[in-house]
Amino acid sequence: MGINMDMKDMLSEKRYNHCLRTKEMAEKLCDRYNIDKKAIDAAFYHDICKELSLSDMIELIGDKYANDIDGMYNKSILHGYAGAKFLETKLGILDEEILSAVRYHTTGKKNMTDIEKVVYISDAIELGRDYPNVDKIREKVFENLNEGILMEIDYKIKMLIDKKVAIHKNTIEFRNELIKEVYGEK
Repeated sequence: MGINMDMKDMLSEKRYNHCLRTKEMAEKLCDRYNIDKKAIDAAFYHDICKELSLSDMIELIGDKYANDIDGMYNKSILHGYAGAKFLETKLGILDEEILSAVRYHTTGKKNMTDIEKVVYISDAIELGRDYPNVDKIREKVFENLNEGILMEIDYKIKMLIDKKVAIHKNTIEFRNELIKEVYGEK
């Protein structure tokens, strides 16, 4: 209960409700694929620092992940890193699987665990999301987790290209790895 109050204090009602819907989606995916329920907690916390200022995020993160961040110091990338650090230092959550799922829920990364994958895709397809083909992506995720995630990444990359925005190296590495998992070596 105390953590829920912290979340409500830190986030707008809209963002808090998004976290609840992400948690609900993660629960459905954990049940569907028999994945550790840690993913549900990570999904709930994934945006805990989303509404901090950029300078607060940078201060919270420090320089431990500078190489991983790869110079992309923007709120879209950093809020996951800040969230993981906040959970660790302020809420005492030390489970690295939860922390990593929060840290990489936006970019993905190589060697994603099932817990990390569930948090990543639950954020993208929670029932409040409304973008082109989200229903098809949701359907595919429940048919085959990796194929559904690949479908979402392809959508995301196309959108970032159209916006002329840099694509984080972790996202490319995650996609390349999924291609191998889904289709074999290419």
